[in-house]
Amino acid sequence: MWRNPGRCCALRASLCAQHALGWTPRRTRQSKEGHGRTMEVRVDGQLSGAASRTPVVLADDLSGAAEVAGVALRTGWTAAQVRLGSEIHAPGGGTLTVADLDSRYLGAASARARVETAVRGLPGRGARVAKKIDSLLRGNLEAELAPFLRHGTTVVLCPALPGLGRTVVNGELLLDGVALHETPAWSAERRRAPRSVREALGALPSRGAPLTDVRSGALPTLLRSGDPCVAVCDAVDDADLRLIADAAHQHDVVLAGSADLIGHLLSRSRPAFAPATPVAVQPRPEPAHRVLGVVGTAAPIADRQLAHTAATPGVLIRRLDLKDLVAGDRQFLARTSCDLAAALVERSVCIAVDAGFRPGRTEQRRVKESLAQIVADAVAHDVRIALFLTGGETARAVLDRLSVTTLPVYDEVHHGAVIAGTSAGRLVAIRPGSFGNEASITQVFRALGPERTITRGTG
Repeated sequence: MWRNPGRCCALRASLCAQHALGWTPRRTRQSKEGHGRTMEVRVDGQLSGAASRTPVVLADDLSGAAEVAGVALRTGWTAAQVRLGSEIHAPGGGTLTVADLDSRYLGAASARARVETAVRGLPGRGARVAKKIDSLLRGNLEAELAPFLRHGTTVVLCPALPGLGRTVVNGELLLDGVALHETPAWSAERRRAPRSVREALGALPSRGAPLTDVRSGALPTLLRSGDPCVAVCDAVDDADLRLIADAAHQHDVVLAGSADLIGHLLSRSRPAFAPATPVAVQPRPEPAHRVLGVVGTAAPIADRQLAHTAATPGVLIRRLDLKDLVAGDRQFLARTSCDLAAALVERSVCIAVDAGFRPGRTEQRRVKESLAQIVADAVAHDVRIALFLTGGETARAVLDRLSVTTLPVYDEVHHGAVIAGTSAGRLVAIRPGSFGNEASITQVFRALGPERTITRGTG
């Protein structure tokens, strides 16, 4: 008998955290349940469910979580379901779980706490953990990887996304061959871009794994040697990502990186057979008669995408002044919502922000809240209006405002742009702000509307 209840609780919490990070006894009780068919994206890190070796993916924003959902469909998962809200219980049976911690722009301490909370709440014992990070290294990388090292496990890290020209060479993140800090990719950030991946890790212990180690098979040896650290891996193509994921899979370490890197882990861990009792999957809503798009991003590509969409018949581009959104005047918000609702009777609309100045974080939050109110009020009474939401923070704010709790994922229009649906029957598309070519918004609008065309791989 334990004489110290506090010590007992602390030890139990520590053991649960260790199991959650992959430290599973060799003899484990195997679940007799069949593998499920539903993938869930959770929005607050409160994860629970049956014991499983199915991967659990922790993302720092909603668009990144949705991106992983799209990759999961591409790698053989037959169904995907995005679930939002607190106290969400996993259905078990091999269901994949992606948690949106909504932590990218929190303070470092808060972001670290959210990861700790998520790890403590992981389903069962021995879940395999993957950490989705921003492929441009934005967010709280040091704070969100620190909890894994603190619990004694190594992290294998590679932000490379070769399909979008993002590679890692000699520990440096390159965008189409140009060093990240020499590009405008961080133009909307309030701090400078890191000059290397290891610089983004701050004080965390790390060591590099150059291409020669990745391709020669030396990476597993590196993972077995030394104290827990972050192993920063080079990668310039998809084959390199596959080798990195293989090494992480074999050694039960935490895999951190882009959705494509995590996709290789998912392809090795997808359900091998259908459950005895199939998981009910919500049918796809009918095509929308109108689409309301919200470009909530400052990515350089956004203006070119909007220009392409402006040339599309039946789509109105509506620009909103940044100062009005920051002010958040109730009459302005109500009037703008009414104007949008009236315009949507005749045609689809895509709204964007005209920025006359560089907003700080407080102003960015006000803009996000104003956009969420305008959009939610404009579509609240007509579920036949689909939503296209680009930018993770904006997407999260709009869906929270609409009290959306479940989003089954049906299609991937192009990399990162996924189409889902709400329980009320509304179609919703989510996409990271910097993703897609000039035709991306147009392609998503067509996929949501009566044309219902999916042009894969061209965005």
